[in-house]
Amino acid sequence: MLQDIRRHIAARSAYAKAVAWEIPVQDQNLSGAQLEAAREATAEAYRELSLVGHALVSTAPADPKALVDLLLYMEKNFTTLPQEVVGRSLALNLIHTVPMSLRKITKYGKSK
Repeated sequence: MLQDIRRHIAARSAYAKAVAWEIPVQDQNLSGAQLEAAREATAEAYRELSLVGHALVSTAPADPKALVDLLLYMEKNFTTLPQEVVGRSLALNLIHTVPMSLRKITKYGKSK
């Protein structure tokens, strides 16, 4: 699971770099080929980010410690989750509460 988290961090970084490169290319009115290359690099980085993000949420680890790591990473880095009930995100509530319960069970990490 830590390897999947590292892949996601790397993909987020690559996407941020691609976007950071595309913006000045657009602002400087460079050639169409350069703009197209920048847009393609951004699109490819986004595809990779989506792919590794999907891998994070679609394969829940069986090891409770790995699950705690995953949920803590998601809590810290996934700021947009669907609002499901009266402005409260059930997904975010789950991410907040499950690690605390698992920490007590596994005696892993800091308990709140």
